[in-house]
Amino acid sequence: MSQLASRSISRRSFVTGLGLSVAAAFLAACGGAAPPPTPAPAKPAEAPKPATAPPAAAPKPASKETQFTYTARIGVQADHFDAFAKTFMEKYPHIKYVPQHVPSAEWGQKIQVQAAGGTLADAIWMPSIGLFGQFAHKNLLMDHGPLVKSNNTDLKVFYPAAVEGLTREGKLWGIPWIVHPSRIGLYYNKPLFDEAGVKYPTDKWTWQDLTDAAQKLTKRSGTRTDQFGYQLSPDMWSIIIPIRAYGADYLTPDGKKSTLDTPEAIKAVQEGVADLVNKHKVSPTPDQIEGGSPQMFASKKLAMFQSGYWGASGLYQFAKDIPWSVAPMPIQPNGKRGMFEIDCNSVTKGAKDPDAAFLYCVHMASKEAGIDIAKRGSVPGGRPDVWESAELSEKEHHVIFTKALATTPGLLVPANNRDTEYSDAFRKGLDEVTFGKEGDASKVIKALQPQLQAILDKPAD
Repeated sequence: MSQLASRSISRRSFVTGLGLSVAAAFLAACGGAAPPPTPAPAKPAEAPKPATAPPAAAPKPASKETQFTYTARIGVQADHFDAFAKTFMEKYPHIKYVPQHVPSAEWGQKIQVQAAGGTLADAIWMPSIGLFGQFAHKNLLMDHGPLVKSNNTDLKVFYPAAVEGLTREGKLWGIPWIVHPSRIGLYYNKPLFDEAGVKYPTDKWTWQDLTDAAQKLTKRSGTRTDQFGYQLSPDMWSIIIPIRAYGADYLTPDGKKSTLDTPEAIKAVQEGVADLVNKHKVSPTPDQIEGGSPQMFASKKLAMFQSGYWGASGLYQFAKDIPWSVAPMPIQPNGKRGMFEIDCNSVTKGAKDPDAAFLYCVHMASKEAGIDIAKRGSVPGGRPDVWESAELSEKEHHVIFTKALATTPGLLVPANNRDTEYSDAFRKGLDEVTFGKEGDASKVIKALQPQLQAILDKPAD
């Protein structure tokens, strides 16, 4: 990537440059397509306790009264940040936490408008896919390297891939908060498998195994499908899963060239997406989905669906009386599973007291915070001691995802930071396939490939 250039950005040019269509991307960043209502976990999260093993051995700050503002998405996320702000202010009584949260569906738009108007909060939540690279490149976030050094912060407590994923153009732009292996979960309804006499999925399943099982689990009454065997997710970040599982990828390692038109990638989209919707008709098109995956699952209209770690929260709420489990998504010989994604907390360039805001970002990276956010129905923190904790490991789905995370390949995004523009074009380009209008993936990809490459050829944004 090119060297980060500091420059002023007018409201019009910034909003035009980034676009205001990214809200959906941020909803999917760490919660699949549309996140379910606040979940009801099997074991409610307890009130947070002061961190006993924080990643920073920070020197005692000055006693001067100060404050910082912070923005996250309203809901489970904001509740978590607000709760831990109380223990933060007990630890640093001279620092006041001032929340400025926004509705989840409006987050992408509002944060861009704030950036254009110079009104960003002193620290913000950011996912590693979407606007993160653009905000770093446009110098809207601080280089966290000097803050890490001056506060003696220990980055070794985090997964190395988390730190690497937040490092762009040679600089660290945030502190890891949560991590996950992307949408690699194959959630399945045990009673429906039992009724059909189909064996449960395993980590050895190939895509042919999934297809065979989905066909046996699909029930029809004439032209109407009463029960779908499987539901895929049509967004780019989900379709990357079968592409990588077939030993291909969606970009070259440097993020500069689209590889969707390679034979391996075309085969992955054909067998892992197109055939399931158009040929075998075992996966519903978006307009056939009733409510969402958890709701269809609970009403016995769906036997399997693809999602991330967060998929369990919907089942705990909507299918709490149905025996279910999860297995890793299928993988072919020489394939790879998932993509290491990170959500972080970042101090913004205009922060009035960067050190105060940074101390809070570090506080939210504690083991206790990482466990709490998982128990609230989101995703575990960015540290091995969180994922390997006995408390979280009591849940079967957590153990499955922990094992997958250990071998998950790193984050790969467009080198010019146009994640949202690229993913939007990717999804829209494959709409004909996912909506059941075209069953030939190669035909659709041939038309889409030039559009994707044209986006990658644009200057860094």
